[in-house]
Amino acid sequence: MKQWLCIAPLAITLTACGGDSGGSGSTGDNDDPGVVTSPTQPANLSSPDAAAAFVLAFTSFSDSAESPVQQKAVTTEDCPTSGTQSYDDETGVTVFDECTASFNGTTIIVDGQQRAVCTADDSPDVSNCDDVTNTFGDGSAPLSTSTATAESEQLIEFLGTGRFVDAETSSTSTLNLQLSLDQIRPEAPELIMITDDLVVFDEFDAGVDETSINGGFGTNAITSCGGGFVTFETISPITTTESSDNPVSGELNLTSDNGTSANLVFNSDGSVTITVDGDSQTYTEDDLNTICSG
Repeated sequence: MKQWLCIAPLAITLTACGGDSGGSGSTGDNDDPGVVTSPTQPANLSSPDAAAAFVLAFTSFSDSAESPVQQKAVTTEDCPTSGTQSYDDETGVTVFDECTASFNGTTIIVDGQQRAVCTADDSPDVSNCDDVTNTFGDGSAPLSTSTATAESEQLIEFLGTGRFVDAETSSTSTLNLQLSLDQIRPEAPELIMITDDLVVFDEFDAGVDETSINGGFGTNAITSCGGGFVTFETISPITTTESSDNPVSGELNLTSDNGTSANLVFNSDGSVTITVDGDSQTYTEDDLNTICSG
């Protein structure tokens, strides 16, 4: 999937979520009582705008949740700029000690540990298995990646497990993670995101990409719409094509434990229609980028 849903670049942040929309979606102040600020509490999905906030949250989440580093089958080696990375071929654990690489004005620092093993037999030799389980961090100590440019700095901390299955025309990710994403700028507060058996299945063939999302996802308050925890259910796969920047078909349900829910239908013109308790609003990409002003 492309652009504002699921695999948008990490550079897309949620700090632009303010101001008035010029499109068809309602983007006024959120008047729902009790805005949720915790990623573990049930989300308030009592308006289309509130549900739209989770489209934005998931945009930021998805690329962040991909395996942040690649293991190398070495014992210990220096990193390109400074620091070291050490690999234990008996356990599949790679330990990064301020491992730093700089290129084209960007500096990336990785610190902490990651373990990669074959899911079927726990073997650390992942060269011959497609089903790989990655464990990020060690207990309460997360694996961190810091990316700095001349304009900004971003810190991402991973803690939990991710299972990745790659086939010739499909991929499946099963995520039980906590991510903390900090832009390290006053106007961009830290985001905290969690997943609970979140399964993302991606099938691609002849320029068509179909994605299904099922499972739990939570975030802290990302806009005036608030945050909270929701469960994704894919009714029909979300489809993008080589010629479309945004999904052109598909349907999702979002459900909160507090009894609120929302239905999302992706339209052929790249917009999305969100329905909550019979109240429907259609949003363009520009609308979503200015949602939940308050």
